[in-house]
Amino acid sequence: MKKNLLIGCSNGMNFLDSFPRVFNDQNIKWFNKSWSAMGNIYISSMLFEFIEEFGIPDYVYFQFSGLSRIDIPFDRNVEIPDYSFQRKTRYKNWVASGGHDGSWPHNDLTKKFFCYLYDPKNEKTNHDISFKNIFAAIELCKTLKIKYNWTFYYNIFNPPNNSNAHKLDGKIEKFPNYIDTTQYLNVHPLNFAYEINEVPEDGIHYSNGSFLKFLITYKDKFNI
Repeated sequence: MKKNLLIGCSNGMNFLDSFPRVFNDQNIKWFNKSWSAMGNIYISSMLFEFIEEFGIPDYVYFQFSGLSRIDIPFDRNVEIPDYSFQRKTRYKNWVASGGHDGSWPHNDLTKKFFCYLYDPKNEKTNHDISFKNIFAAIELCKTLKIKYNWTFYYNIFNPPNNSNAHKLDGKIEKFPNYIDTTQYLNVHPLNFAYEINEVPEDGIHYSNGSFLKFLITYKDKFNI
């Protein structure tokens, strides 16, 4: 049986409600490692952790998150009190910032360490960290000959006008030249939701129905 891995942020936590419906193959076992508020450090690392725990997957879909998000892998025994945006995996407890203006300033402990990782005048450092992790995920797939596709939950070059994605998660003008875009879908679920007039209430978290329509519309782009 094939092992197909899906990884994203909160917008990917319901992937198992949609992918098996659109790609209806009884020979596929689906795994979803998405988690709320997580960024691209976490998303990339989940492929490495998955391989260690379950072996090499047959296919991976990366729905990368905000460029400004920072994820810290603490020891599994470390817990942040009164903070929802953390997830324990086999060896680590991943703690998410949630973006430049994300959840981290609202907890006394996360505020103490994330404040040193954000420069209000310069987002480039965090964007570079995101792309280095995206690079690692793509190149690992190529090295191990894993089929894959990737995109971002929003268009990082052109976020929807009424969304606060660019403020929370970052906006850039072009990809770094070291990123292989061969399997980049170049379509984005949040922008798609706006295009079909299914605008999320909070501007970020589109509905499961919108994402299902996204998959159906762009099914042929996926290398599954």
